Amino acid sequence: MGRPGIVLSSSFVSSTDEKFQKYIEYLDRDEATRNKAFEKYNIVAYTEFNDYMENPAKSSGLFSATEDYLGEQKADEMKTLFAEAQKKQSTLWQDVFSFDNAFLVEEGLYDSRTGELDERKIQQAVRVAMEDKFQKENLAGQGIWTASIHYNTDNIHVHVASVEMENTKPRVYREIKTFNKGTQRYEGTGKFDWQNKGRVKQKTLDTMKSKFANTLIDRNTSLAKIHEISRTHLLKNTVNLSTDDLYLCQLYKDLLKTLPHNRKDWQYNKKEMSPFRKQVNQITDYYLKEKNPQAFEELVQALDSEEEKRLRIYGGGSSKEETEIPQDDMVQHARNVTETNHYKDNKLQELYERAGNKILRELKMMSQDDRKELFRLADLPKSKRKMDAGAWHPPNPFKKQLFNEKMILRNMKKFERAIVGERDQMMHEHQYEQLQQQIYYSQANNRGR
Repeated sequence: MGRPGIVLSSSFVSSTDEKFQKYIEYLDRDEATRNKAFEKYNIVAYTEFNDYMENPAKSSGLFSATEDYLGEQKADEMKTLFAEAQKKQSTLWQDVFSFDNAFLVEEGLYDSRTGELDERKIQQAVRVAMEDKFQKENLAGQGIWTASIHYNTDNIHVHVASVEMENTKPRVYREIKTFNKGTQRYEGTGKFDWQNKGRVKQKTLDTMKSKFANTLIDRNTSLAKIHEISRTHLLKNTVNLSTDDLYLCQLYKDLLKTLPHNRKDWQYNKKEMSPFRKQVNQITDYYLKEKNPQAFEELVQALDSEEEKRLRIYGGGSSKEETEIPQDDMVQHARNVTETNHYKDNKLQELYERAGNKILRELKMMSQDDRKELFRLADLPKSKRKMDAGAWHPPNPFKKQLFNEKMILRNMKKFERAIVGERDQMMHEHQYEQLQQQIYYSQANNRGR
């Protein structure tokens, strides 16, 4: 698996660490000075794929949650806030969003010839990701951050630094570690101090990366297409029992004969359904691959495309790749395994679950007469079966299907009897009213005489 399009790495230091102070010192310096002093205040020594952080060739100006560019006054205000946070023993977090530049070119976010980058879009993606981080790590309302985009030859990346105005993290007495360039590892210094527990939850990092990617790259059209094909064209319009198809009747009959006695167990994912799930899937296969193969093939192609895109963005998340990533307690990396691993298979499994439950609901709702008719149709000799040779059309989901001509006639006769009965009753009532009127007028005439 190739390099992911986006990588997120994160680290932190306590308020007593010299890198915290160095970051404050360089907050209000000009861009060139910050670039030269980058290694002095940088915390994330490397990203997920061993991209070791060095002084950037150039960087954008600082930006924040509310400002696209921090001028001298705004930068000085931010410096003051970071200094106050340090005095109150805040943790300093640094998050690095790193890109494969080829990926940025593919998505139309970067022109490698001119060096032009869609900074506004990247800034907005950072804001969405940081808002999510603050919510999940209980920093909302008191967390602040500032960031800048660094332009390196191979991997453009965004450095985000954040603090909380009142420290909420527990403190522990432990050894101070620094990054050794020679061994390319974090190593103990032999010095101990009280330090904050600043590690971010893995789920937070994973969600941050997802939010960042989804803001940067609009996948709504692709996902809407998958939803439309799966839920409407296949589930709603295709998975419907039609008694014109006697082979389908046979499949339903065979399943009905083997299902558990208790109808409450007729749910696809219940353990009691495990012995019968293969039969349910056989019916779903028939619906998808025989009744509406064009829509099913279109869904498979859409899922292949979406899975390929997700692998490009997030990487494969395989165990082999994870063993190649440096592991220590200082630098964390977003994983996003659930975003990529078996995406297509998971979506198809979800479709089969929904279709299976719909099939089981159809069987649950059958009356005794419906079942008898289903069995009768399924048992017809092949010579008497009249299969529809024309193109199959999904039945109207809003119309109640009647099982056969006899049932249609039976219902028509009931309807006719109901109409006749109501008509006769109305005639009797009308005649009764006429008779009452005649009696009334007759009595009136007699009194008048």
